[in-house]
Amino acid sequence: MRTVIDTNVLVSGLRSNKGASFRVLRGIQTGAVKPVVSVALFLEYQDVLPRPGLLPAHMSPAAIIAFLDAFLLKSEHQDIYFKWRPWLPDPKDECVLDAVVAAGCIPIVTNNLRDFRPAPKLGIRVMTPWELVTELNLA
Repeated sequence: MRTVIDTNVLVSGLRSNKGASFRVLRGIQTGAVKPVVSVALFLEYQDVLPRPGLLPAHMSPAAIIAFLDAFLLKSEHQDIYFKWRPWLPDPKDECVLDAVVAAGCIPIVTNNLRDFRPAPKLGIRVMTPWELVTELNLA
């Protein structure tokens, strides 16, 4: 399934191998999940993931770069020609919305449903990692 993955799902999946976010990452590895990323969204991933204390200590900067490289290889690049701003309460989430709309209103996978409450008005489905795992039977 093609989807745009919010940064918080990557963080959760890298912090623990027991939750739905980790299963989403495994789904990417197996090809069941096809992430769609824009340049702006990928730059956000690069900005957030290396922040001190966010990921476990065993994830060195080199390991984070390796993860992002592998993630990008499994992803579909999406060009952005129009920005839907301001639409969401958190301006940092706008790059997620831009990618979703440009990709044809595919689902957003996020642990933060509250900040994406306006998205369905644009015909966008917002789902949790657990909903994606359940729908694709990644359990």
